[in-house]
Amino acid sequence: SGSHRDYRSENPFWEFGHLLWRPLGLVLFALFEPICRSATGAEPGAITVFLLMAINWVAGLLSACLMYALTERITGKALVASFTTLAFIFSHGFLNFAQTGSSYIVGLSLILLGFYFLVTSGRDSYRRWRVALLTGMSLAGGVCMWLPYVWAVPAILAAPLLLFGADR
Repeated sequence: SGSHRDYRSENPFWEFGHLLWRPLGLVLFALFEPICRSATGAEPGAITVFLLMAINWVAGLLSACLMYALTERITGKALVASFTTLAFIFSHGFLNFAQTGSSYIVGLSLILLGFYFLVTSGRDSYRRWRVALLTGMSLAGGVCMWLPYVWAVPAILAAPLLLFGADR
């Protein structure tokens, strides 16, 4: 009616909870639209969905690899890492969203990447700034893909202290 305004219809491009997902789709479409159109002849919406799904597939693979690397690094056992990674891959959340065009798995892969940077950084003082920068960019990217990942950031930042002790 007259007094109620629906902001989604005024600007459907932006969404607060998935801040960078739709702009990523726009950038991918601008870069790869000629290639996709010549190969498939599809309409712009279908091309954009395909590109976002392709990014999701790559992010799913990266998430599985990072899960294995993190688990093996923390436990030191390849069998435990393999079992944990398989359980992760076959979990409902991963199977449900890794094959769609949504931002959740991309955000998860960035969150896991930030966690990986912290866990593997070691005690090298010359790498502190680089590790901090890469970790911060990864975690911020994950949060910008899906805002509720902000609740994982404190745990990830505390993980090296809890896993390896105060001298880390």
